[in-house]
Amino acid sequence: VEKMNFAYRESSGNTSATAADRVVALTAKGKTVTLPTAASVRSGFVLTIKDASGEASTGSDAQTISRSGSDTIDGATSITIIAPYGSVDLVSDGSTKWYVM
Repeated sequence: VEKMNFAYRESSGNTSATAADRVVALTAKGKTVTLPTAASVRSGFVLTIKDASGEASTGSDAQTISRSGSDTIDGATSITIIAPYGSVDLVSDGSTKWYVM
């Protein structure tokens, strides 16, 4: 039986998520979170990225979620959070893809 681990981490700058993270909360607008490679985490690994600043918006104020290496996120190289306090849940296929849930 696997224990649920809801590791929460805040970042006020650009950051890279790791296999130890479950929730990365961005406390300043316009930051980038780089995902770990999908192959470095197990298939079904879930990661949440949250705009904790409440200031996400379009353009340079968007929170960006970026891939590592040649992975894709729903077929794209990056996605953005543009809604204040918005969040995105992602799941790894354990190989080369991240999917938005």
